[in-house]
Amino acid sequence: MKKNHKTAFHDNDNKTAQLYIKVRAIENVFTIVDNKRTFLKSSPFKMIGNNWHEPVDDPQIAIYTQYGAKNTHKNTYGTARGYTHAGLDIFALEGSNVYACLDSEVYEIQKWTRKTGKSGYGHNITLKVKIPQEIRNRRREYTLAYTTDKKQGNSFNPNSNVFYLRYAHLGDILVKKGDKVKTGDVIAKSGISGVIDGTKDPHLHFNIYSDVKSNTYLVNPAYYVYWKEIGDLTKADKKTQKDRMDEGLKVDPAPKLSKIK
Repeated sequence: MKKNHKTAFHDNDNKTAQLYIKVRAIENVFTIVDNKRTFLKSSPFKMIGNNWHEPVDDPQIAIYTQYGAKNTHKNTYGTARGYTHAGLDIFALEGSNVYACLDSEVYEIQKWTRKTGKSGYGHNITLKVKIPQEIRNRRREYTLAYTTDKKQGNSFNPNSNVFYLRYAHLGDILVKKGDKVKTGDVIAKSGISGVIDGTKDPHLHFNIYSDVKSNTYLVNPAYYVYWKEIGDLTKADKKTQKDRMDEGLKVDPAPKLSKIK
């Protein structure tokens, strides 16, 4: 079966050009006919028709837990912790760039003050997505990685007209409430804020909500973030995570607020 794919692009002079690509589709394998390039429907090269940027560079599952246990399944969206862990823990060394996944407005910023016995999400940012269709377009086919993983909360609506993205455990916040951000803008630096006892597992905790910023409206972000699962990690990926784990517990006593007074 052959299909023609047409897309439009615009330059700074508001001129429009049409690009035609002849694609052959056989089940889940797609081939660009002219240059024989082949990709899988479920691969990172899937054509999705929007401007999505991953929340961090080279997103990958965090292998270890806070104290260094190799319980990788506890870092997915699911019930492996005895309660619903409501997001993805995406490995991110402290100070890594954190990006706006789509054009959005900064809907909420929550600041964290270190207090004995108080933990949680730490510094975190919630974005309200400007064009809901871009979230709907992004959704992919995905097989839950572990038996304890969940698909979504009871109230999540994949066809909603409102979506929120939440980024947590940040080390620095580079935007303020009400800011308009573009896809790929650096909105924060990753960190370990909110983890009162420190961690051997620095990560970005990432949530996606529909309709309302509430747990029942959450979805497993792995349907949208093309992250490396444990079997996809390279030797270099594993070494980077193990080296950081071997450095031991670290605490961030004073996360930054570069753009907030």
